[in-house]
Amino acid sequence: YSVGAQTLFLEKYCESKGVDVVRTFEIAETASKPERRTDFQNVTNYLTENDIKHFAVEKVDRVTRNSKSAIAIDDWLDADPERMLHLPKNGLILHKNSSSQDRFMWDIYVAVAKQYANNLREEVKKGVMEKLRQGWYPGTRPPVGYKHSGDNGHKIQVIDTAAAPLVKLAFELYDTGN
Repeated sequence: YSVGAQTLFLEKYCESKGVDVVRTFEIAETASKPERRTDFQNVTNYLTENDIKHFAVEKVDRVTRNSKSAIAIDDWLDADPERMLHLPKNGLILHKNSSSQDRFMWDIYVAVAKQYANNLREEVKKGVMEKLRQGWYPGTRPPVGYKHSGDNGHKIQVIDTAAAPLVKLAFELYDTGN
């Protein structure tokens, strides 16, 4: 529901500002590896290739959670004085000639978004490590040769006595080279 609510909010915002909505994007990708942010890259390419002057995003952490994405947005803005980044929940409209105060607020929001993403990564890693320590397998399905055992919420993986001998045989046959 969140993405739909964000889209509706932004459509109403754009209407109130007299800005036509040309296209909407729904990005659901991690910011943990900037090189994997292909959806974000597609958005910035679309903006540039189609000479889009206004880019509306609910708030800063919806568009960037790392420095590379923020730099890409800064570069897009700086390349054309008519371009504007609208961040209504942050109360910002950025452009090439934004005041130092507005740029400072953008930088702060970017830093907070980056800190949030970094902290979330740490918390997820800590949770996965604790699950491993307790014998849980962090994936959704156990690997071939293992099965779930235990109650919902506290399942661990144990050897599947029916499948394990077949897995062992497969490795032994592979090891022969035949």
